[in-house]
Amino acid sequence: MDLDQKGGAVECSLLPQRHGVERCVGWCNDDMSSMAAPLKLVVLLFVVASAATFGFVQGSDLNLVSINDKANLLELIRKLNLSVFYDNVVKASLVAQLQAEGPYTVFAPSNTAFNNAPPWQKEAMKNSSYLVKLLNYHILQDEVTLDDIANEMLKPTLAGIPVRFNVYDEMVTVQCSVIDNQRKDKMASNSVLHVIKRVMVPNSGTIVDVLSACPAFTILIQALQVTSLQDLLRGEGPFTLFAPTDKAFARLTQQTRDDLFSNPNILKELLLYHIVNGTYCRASLPHLTYLDTFNGDKLTISISAGGVHVNGATVVEEGADGSVINGVVQSIDSLLCPFCPKGSLKN
Repeated sequence: MDLDQKGGAVECSLLPQRHGVERCVGWCNDDMSSMAAPLKLVVLLFVVASAATFGFVQGSDLNLVSINDKANLLELIRKLNLSVFYDNVVKASLVAQLQAEGPYTVFAPSNTAFNNAPPWQKEAMKNSSYLVKLLNYHILQDEVTLDDIANEMLKPTLAGIPVRFNVYDEMVTVQCSVIDNQRKDKMASNSVLHVIKRVMVPNSGTIVDVLSACPAFTILIQALQVTSLQDLLRGEGPFTLFAPTDKAFARLTQQTRDDLFSNPNILKELLLYHIVNGTYCRASLPHLTYLDTFNGDKLTISISAGGVHVNGATVVEEGADGSVINGVVQSIDSLLCPFCPKGSLKN
């Protein structure tokens, strides 16, 4: 299937086809289907001038300037040399908001995080309405320090969409973006800032909502319908779904696929083997050995030079951490089928 094509209400041109991975994996949202032209040069010139005035170290993630405890959040962003985040705040006309009384909590992606954002996200940020939504998704109207965060805690953002926090020993994530332990709890006069290592993606619904919007998962959605598991994955959760793409299903022989879809009970057991209770972000998986699934069996987690593996399947790096409201989607390149007979896969 050509995932560059526009289909339905959502355009899924999100992940690089050259990696052999479907280009959605939960990152489709309604803002992606109507890209506007880049912002005018006059705004860019203002940003450049502002950066020069405040002495940014462009591209640097180092805190080279001592922080004044009385600085507001906007001043703090400048002093922490978070120049790309600052530039985007100016473009999105959110300057006054970050100078306001608050309290606010800002999760500011590092310069490296913006530089490493996938191409589709960089393109999306040229759209002013998407940029505003994206930045507001990184701001809470509340003061939340690291000590306030509990595992699976949800907090509303200024974008009107909640973010989920997870705690894995010493590592804390917000919507699966790792909080930098060296640059956490930076206090400002109008509350607190944490630097994060990846630009978050605003979630666009439940696991089922997101998968249904992505043509990479048409067979998985069909399987969820056949087994009546859609209601489960629309529920509160949280769940981690190791989601086989259409290409993963295509590795099965036609006979094996026919056998599975003609036996809903067996297919249901198979799908339950892909679902785990709780949110397990990509960054947490290397620290785990086993995960208990909904069918009562365990998944084995392993690491190699080729990445993170769940049983014999590989978590697709470009398809990791699908942003949903009730957990996370981890795209995998093979079906997890411990009871499938030999010869189930195509040669």
